[in-house]
Amino acid sequence: MRVSGISNKGFSRIAQRVSKTAGTEPRVYVGTYGKYNSGSIDGAWLDLSDYSSLEEFYEAARELHKDEEDPEFMFQDHEGIPEGMISESHIDPAFFDFLAQTSDWDDEQREAFDIFMEYMWSGSGEPDDVTNALTAFEDSYRGVYNSMEDYALEFVEDMGGPENISNPEFYFDYEQFGRDLGFDGYYEEEGSVYDQDGEETGYSTIEEMIDSWMDDGVIAGETMSRYFDYEKFGRDLELGGDMYFRNGHVFDNNY
Repeated sequence: MRVSGISNKGFSRIAQRVSKTAGTEPRVYVGTYGKYNSGSIDGAWLDLSDYSSLEEFYEAARELHKDEEDPEFMFQDHEGIPEGMISESHIDPAFFDFLAQTSDWDDEQREAFDIFMEYMWSGSGEPDDVTNALTAFEDSYRGVYNSMEDYALEFVEDMGGPENISNPEFYFDYEQFGRDLGFDGYYEEEGSVYDQDGEETGYSTIEEMIDSWMDDGVIAGETMSRYFDYEKFGRDLELGGDMYFRNGHVFDNNY
């Protein structure tokens, strides 16, 4: 669908204003000036979500008042439409265009789109730029998370585990793993590391041993996941500019 007449900034404002009416289905009570001037408010509620375009809505309104040759519509009441986007005789086409493309969105998606438009999108501002903005939003948006750490955990799991990301050793908690090795019986003494049986391992420090195990692939799977620092990884995703986190919403900057 190609939208006409709305810049990206205008569309952002529409998103903000529509979000204030979220949860209320947009509908209009449609009468005519002809009937009203004759003392009648005869008409009906029309749900905007039943129509794919403003033109379809007007076709339905004309059918409703087909007893008039050229009805002049009067919008006598409305719900779910932001003030300023409807008057007694006019509905802003921008609202209808937005509604047609986002009718299945929930409140979280509307909030996320508003954030995307305000902080991330820098489109051309051409009339058809709205469609591009929606496509970019869908490519960028990753969902709602309590923290970047929660997102990092899911991201790493989707990658098949920490060993499948670049430089996983950078996020491995050597200190905690080393302490746990100590609980298992490993220890350092006089420049050597000994195992649970008191045998020398050939390493001079616990850290050196962990590095070697890491290089040889000994540390992998569940052990890697258990000692992987997801908080640090998530923080670096954001600080490095790959991801954007705001109000619980996560976006991929590389859309």
